[in-house]
Amino acid sequence: MKFLIGCWTFLDADKPSQMRAHWLDLNGVGALSEIADAPKSVYYGAVEPGGQSMLLLRNDMHRSAMSRQTIHADGILTETGHWRCGENGVDEGGSYIAFDQTGAYFAVANSAVGWVIYRNGATPEAIADLCHEGSGPHPRQAHSHPHCVIFSPDNRWIYAADMGADAVLAFPFDAATGRVGEKIIAHRTTPGAGPRHLLFHHGLVYLLNELGNALEVLAPNADGTLTALQKVATMPEDFTAFTHCSHLAVGTQENVILAANRGHDSIAGFILGDDGRVIERLWTPSGGVWPWCFAVASDGRLIVANTRSDTLSIFAPDGPGRFRLIQNLNVEKPAFIMAV
Repeated sequence: MKFLIGCWTFLDADKPSQMRAHWLDLNGVGALSEIADAPKSVYYGAVEPGGQSMLLLRNDMHRSAMSRQTIHADGILTETGHWRCGENGVDEGGSYIAFDQTGAYFAVANSAVGWVIYRNGATPEAIADLCHEGSGPHPRQAHSHPHCVIFSPDNRWIYAADMGADAVLAFPFDAATGRVGEKIIAHRTTPGAGPRHLLFHHGLVYLLNELGNALEVLAPNADGTLTALQKVATMPEDFTAFTHCSHLAVGTQENVILAANRGHDSIAGFILGDDGRVIERLWTPSGGVWPWCFAVASDGRLIVANTRSDTLSIFAPDGPGRFRLIQNLNVEKPAFIMAV
């Protein structure tokens, strides 16, 4: 099992912001190796359908670019294309990338300006430039702050989380033509919640609110709207110090959703009932400081990128939604993990 580890030092303005990516090999004991020719400052990425290449977002002090990399069996990466990741050269803060269900299209979130939808190909073609307006009560919500963008499982909708405007947007999508329709407000969070990540799972949508430290369970409707079913905190009620959420993913068990807490420095495990609602919450210390991203291996091991402690932490499963630390590796400013 191999994982790409992206390292990004935006949090330390006095250090060089460009750092190389690493491979993490989980065959046996976890081992790190620097990828000599990989793009620097990898902030996010997605493996293209078929698994032979991937698109990576580079983020150098919020100036972003896309890099297509061919994956070779020996671990070598070869860049086969390099483009700016925003419409008309506007590419500030590339923070998320996702493919549609066919691989014919993908979407990029640029946190300062909006979301761009591309037709995939040897040279990606921008077909829609999406934006929103709004603000919220939190100091980080002075304006729209685009974050996660995903395609619905039936490929009929594009959903986008606007952390600055406390809204989840939905855009009708026609995969046959690439046409993107007019946006609707699919869901409004409570003021100051700061929606960050969206995840479809077993017919429901799970929304992670970064600023409000909460997980919402939402039911999608035929008209693109989302009906709120449940909201639960991502940390214990007696924790009152500063904390913000970061990453969201499904565990190796289908009834577990995982979320990272930066500040509480934990991975929250949400046990789901038969109806998809949360019935139990568990917490595992993240193994370091400021867990920015994590990934779950096929054998159940959990890998956590603790950015502020320069720590890549590896855990073994210890029951549904819970883990035990088995290894810490030193790597400067890990911020992204992706199975390849």
